[in-house]
Amino acid sequence: MYDPEWDVTFSLGNREELVKGRWYEGEPIWVTAEKQGVRTASMFWVGSEAEIAGKRPTRWTPYDGKVPHEQRIDSVITWLTLEDDTRPDFVTLYFSRIDSEGHRHGPDSDQVTKAIADMDKDMGYLLSELDRVGLRETTNLIIVSDHGMAAPSEDKVVFLDEIIDMDDVRVIGWGPVSMIRPEESKRETVYNALKAAEDNYRVYYREELPEEYRIGNHRRTPDIIMVADLPWVITSRSMFERRGVLSGHHGWDHREPEMRTIFLASGPDFETGKRVGPFELIHIYEMICNILDLEPADNDGSLRKVKHIIKK
Repeated sequence: MYDPEWDVTFSLGNREELVKGRWYEGEPIWVTAEKQGVRTASMFWVGSEAEIAGKRPTRWTPYDGKVPHEQRIDSVITWLTLEDDTRPDFVTLYFSRIDSEGHRHGPDSDQVTKAIADMDKDMGYLLSELDRVGLRETTNLIIVSDHGMAAPSEDKVVFLDEIIDMDDVRVIGWGPVSMIRPEESKRETVYNALKAAEDNYRVYYREELPEEYRIGNHRRTPDIIMVADLPWVITSRSMFERRGVLSGHHGWDHREPEMRTIFLASGPDFETGKRVGPFELIHIYEMICNILDLEPADNDGSLRKVKHIIKK
């Protein structure tokens, strides 16, 4: 995302900006916990390297994708068995393997199937280690992913440079979503051209965005947003000739079934053997606050939406 007030772009690859707390306007669960005296730790999680509202996790680690999964788990187990006041009551643990293989090879590939099997073994190792240190029965474990994934096609591509003059715009994102900042004098021209060619995508002025997208009133939301119909993607002719399209992608409308993800939970505060219908991930913050007896910060979630999953 691009901030026009600061004239700076944020991305996960921009380490200099990633660690600056000014980008994070919501309150992460670890900040809520630390403010209320609950110790936290993070073995990789977006935002955990930044000081947000004057807080960081008590223990945190700069992201390094090369750290083996077992080593990450060993670090978490070590933290959970500390005997001083830095022992955390809440820990995040992150793995990117399945996402990476999905992008490279597609969600239905053999590589993704193997990645899932390997992650299952890693989860088994985590559980066996919790058993070994006597924490299995008293630990709540929540497993989530932040998105689903679908397979785009090189036959289903919207070429942006064949619709508008690229000299009139700055494009922030490509793929299922394209965020466009036109020159001020070209706003209507660009929008009208995209609207006239609207096929296999939807185009919106910022103020027209569906309310459930939750980003229409922020200065970092560009004037014009294109959302491709699944499985179409938005690119330029030159970029397509250089890179083609990813074998797997995410970012289409979150209501598409392929964009749905997982929620698995076990532990003393969760109902046992219960299968529930879909709910939005934003409600998990309220769920964790309830389990940890925390007063939640203002947020878009609702405990009422997930109350049936927990015992409290």
